[in-house]
Amino acid sequence: GYTAPRAGDGKADIQGIWQVWNTAAYNLEEHNAATGIHAGKSFVVDPADGMIPYTPAGRQQQLKNFDKREELDTMGKCYMTGVPRFTYIHFPFQIFQTSKYIQFISEFAHMVRTIYMEKQTHFGDLEFWNGDSRGRWEGDTLVVDVADFNDQTWFDASGNHNSTDLTVVDRSTPTGPAGAKYAATGTTPPPSHRPPPA
Repeated sequence: GYTAPRAGDGKADIQGIWQVWNTAAYNLEEHNAATGIHAGKSFVVDPADGMIPYTPAGRQQQLKNFDKREELDTMGKCYMTGVPRFTYIHFPFQIFQTSKYIQFISEFAHMVRTIYMEKQTHFGDLEFWNGDSRGRWEGDTLVVDVADFNDQTWFDASGNHNSTDLTVVDRSTPTGPAGAKYAATGTTPPPSHRPPPA
């Protein structure tokens, strides 16, 4: 029943300083504590087992990443985090909003994520650390389609990884004066549906 305040264009005003406090930044799957990792529940709701649906080779890569996480995690080198990790690392970020652009500016590594509200077509032939974000409103929910990723970022500190074929749809909905619900859906087409390399 919460109605968010309005911005100048009549859309929900989500501007402000935000910070997430949970264990998603350590591992999106249910996990025990380990060096540099706090124990936590799964944040994966589909599939119902709470596990990221890797291929066998993808799971093996995640386990290798985990074993060498202190060396391989690019966040440890102060590189950009990628999306959706940008949102749930333990650093605050500030949102600035106009009708044409919404910007998320993170305290970590001075990251800036620009969401283009009027352009809906992705570049398609470029790769970005945080992907290319194209947004729209569904009621008070900001819905962002993200594509054009590189394959250097992880979803969390446990080596859960992506490829350049990743696409993400993330949704941010204000739930109160100091709260919001965030959800992200990531997909990667199977090899048989990917376009051939140029």
